[in-house]
Amino acid sequence: MKLYLDFMQNDKSILQKIIAAQDENGKLVGVCQMKYSNNDNSDGNFNTGGISIGTKWKLLLSFAVSQCLSELTDGECMIDCLSVDREFRGQGIGQILLDAAEKEAKKKGYTKISLLVILKNFGARRLYEKWGYVTTKLFTARPIFLFGSHGMYKMEKEIL
Repeated sequence: MKLYLDFMQNDKSILQKIIAAQDENGKLVGVCQMKYSNNDNSDGNFNTGGISIGTKWKLLLSFAVSQCLSELTDGECMIDCLSVDREFRGQGIGQILLDAAEKEAKKKGYTKISLLVILKNFGARRLYEKWGYVTTKLFTARPIFLFGSHGMYKMEKEIL
């Protein structure tokens, strides 16, 4: 999570695409990052201090493949990242973030919202299906290209 927070601090434009959930004490418990166009890419300047060259290479390959998989069509936006703190999972925070993302997308005039989910992330996939997302594509690859995963599902939902 620290690397992601460093990334956000170095790319202020990314904060405009973040939906955050806090507990009653103001602790960050979940985030949802949106992608609204194929040009929603950072300049790649984020702090990689303390990361080995091999890990940097794997990150670069994974980000490149991820960008190819997350190409958007007209009227489509994407949930680029949805994460809930382990301590707060199972409390409806993911659903709150999904609902907020859909409302924001609808407000901006989008008609479809999509996301990628790692094959082995059964809990997330169940949540998305429960929320009305349907699997539209399956991507498989060597783990070095997908953040250590053997594949991802693309899931989509029409925004009404």
